[in-house]
Amino acid sequence: MLFLLLIRKSKRADQALAQHNLWPQLGELLRKFTVCDPACGSGSFLVGMLLVLDDLQARANARLGLKETPYERRRRIIGEQLYGVDVKDWAVHVAELRLWLQLVVETELQPSELKFRPLLPNLSFKVRCGDSLLQEIGGINFGLHRTHLNLPPI
Repeated sequence: MLFLLLIRKSKRADQALAQHNLWPQLGELLRKFTVCDPACGSGSFLVGMLLVLDDLQARANARLGLKETPYERRRRIIGEQLYGVDVKDWAVHVAELRLWLQLVVETELQPSELKFRPLLPNLSFKVRCGDSLLQEIGGINFGLHRTHLNLPPI
């Protein structure tokens, strides 16, 4: 029941966008949109955003008459629009694996894509190991467990 309600709402939204001639602008904005998860962990949020952006881009492409296979679209979104950071190296690898599996396993490939593309692509992920919470800037410790904050006078 909830699924049918969501489909009806998306159809109404699609019609409203067409009525106000906003599809070209939305299609362009969707290609420029970027998402960054500052604590990507296992990549669940990034995979969710991949699915949301993929759905919106597929609908925009259909309205604008653009030809892009689901594989090409998802590969472009993963390579150009999704970013993630995690402090643990293994979490970065898990996030990359989940995105890669979402592309390869969950995307139906056309027979021509199986012949002309490597089945297991080497993706340029934008998921990196690092600490998204700053601890120290210019020699000043901003960590939670500091005893005294030595800020220089202005």
